[in-house]
Amino acid sequence: MNFQNIIDAVDRALPAPTSGESLALRLQKRTVMVGAALEMASARPSVKEIGDYIGIYHSTAQDHERRWNSMPWKDRYNWLRFVEGRLARETHTVDAALL
Repeated sequence: MNFQNIIDAVDRALPAPTSGESLALRLQKRTVMVGAALEMASARPSVKEIGDYIGIYHSTAQDHERRWNSMPWKDRYNWLRFVEGRLARETHTVDAALL
């Protein structure tokens, strides 16, 4: 799985933050994007590649990587399972006509 698909799946799965809650949710969303891309991609991307794809500076992407690594392992694991489930649903859709 390439890191772009992982980032796109997180982007589709997590809602866009509203103005009142934008900073905290944007940080959380981008942290999950960076962490999942680093952990799940078949070829580990660089933090610079991830930052360029998301549209943030690579130093900001490094901050998100540090936030990811500072999360409790159970939280990281649950986020990875969530993203894996989203990717599986998007990859293996069932045609409604077959049901």
